[in-house]
Amino acid sequence: MITVLALADMYAAAQVAGAPWTLLLDEFGGVMHIAATRALAMLQRGRSHHGQVIVVTQSAADPEALTGQPGLLASLTDNFTGFVIHRQNAPETRDWLAKLMGTTAIWQSTDQTTGHGAAHSGKGSRRRVRQFRVGADTFAELGRGEAIIYSTLGGHPRRTRVLRAQFPHLEPERIGTGQRDACEIEVHPASTLDQLVPDPPAPKDQPTGRRNRSKPKTESAQLQFESESV
Repeated sequence: MITVLALADMYAAAQVAGAPWTLLLDEFGGVMHIAATRALAMLQRGRSHHGQVIVVTQSAADPEALTGQPGLLASLTDNFTGFVIHRQNAPETRDWLAKLMGTTAIWQSTDQTTGHGAAHSGKGSRRRVRQFRVGADTFAELGRGEAIIYSTLGGHPRRTRVLRAQFPHLEPERIGTGQRDACEIEVHPASTLDQLVPDPPAPKDQPTGRRNRSKPKTESAQLQFESESV
C-alpha cells in the first residue's frame, strides 16, 4: 500500500511541478507485482511531464515472472529508450536481449572446394544476410562492472565498463530547510493526528452508570479513527 500511495503522490506532484525530475524504481519486478497500474502510468506519462523514469531489475524476466502476465515485457519495452544490461545467465533472457539489440545486414560468402575440402576451386557465392549486433553468448561473458549500453534513439550497442559513482561527503539538504516547491503541501501533526486518537477506555473500577454514559463516545471515536485510517 505504501508503494501504491507513493507512486500516486509522485505522479500527482509531477503534473504540477513544472520542472525536470527523475524517478528511480529499484527491484522493478516487485514494484510491478504490487503497483502495476501506477508504475505503468509513471512510465507512460513521465516524458510528457518533464520527467524520466529509470527502472532496475535483476533479470529481464522478473516483471512477467512476478506478475504472471505474459507479454508484459514486450509492452514495457515500448516505453524504454535506453538499456544498460549487465551479465545475464538465463538462455531465454540472453536470446531476448539479442533480439532487442537488433540485427545488421552483412555479406556472407561461400567458397567452393575441391579434393574433399583440401583446396579452393576459385568459385563461390555471396548473399546478403542479417546478423545480430550483439550475440546472445556475449551477455553471459560480461565481467563485473561490464555492460552493454543501447539506445533505441539510434546508434549501435556498445560494450563498456561502468565506473563507480563517487559522491561528495556532504550532508544532504533536509526537507523543510529550503524553499518549498509547488508540489509540496504543509501538514502539521497538531492539526491532523489528534483527531485520529480514540478516547481511552473507562477504568474497571468506575461506576457502571458512568461507564455506560461514556461508551457511545468511545465507539464514535473508534469509528472515526477507523474511517480516517482507511
